Formats: sequence, C-alpha cells, structure tokens
Amino acid sequence: MTRLLEKAFEEASKLPELEQNPLARWLIRVRIPGLDEQSLIREVLSSAEEEIEILETKLSALEKQKRGLMQKLLTGEVRVKL
Repeated sequence: MTRLLEKAFEEASKLPELEQNPLARWLIRVRIPGLDEQSLIREVLSSAEEEIEILETKLSALEKQKRGLMQKLLTGEVRVKL
C-alpha cells in the first residue's frame, strides 16, 4: 500500500503547477504616449485618411473612364489599328 502511495505522489509531482492567473503570461505592457505625441499621431492619421480618399476618388474616375472606353471598343464606335 505504501508503495502505491509513493508511486501516486511521484506521478502527481510530474504535473505542471497551476498558475494563480493563467492569463498573466499573455499580458503585454503598453506605453501610452503623451498628449503631444497623440496629437502628432492624430495629424498623421488624418492626413493619411485624406490621401486615401483622394486616391479612391481618382480610382473611381479611372474605373468609370475604363468602362466607357471598353463600351466604345465593344460597340465598334472606336477602332484600334493593329
């Protein structure tokens, strides 16, 4: 009986210890920038958003132009010399 208990304790001691907080190893410390830096970040992101809007408008205009040109080619209104 004693041998069985010893063996049980040996097996149990091989199990990893349970952490108090299992999520603790996944926590990441993040530095929050000061207000001045946050303002600079906001300005950069705002100008990037404006640039994206401009580029999307240009893309839309080019896609519309392409559709029109393709339509003219398909209907034979415009011919391509080879």
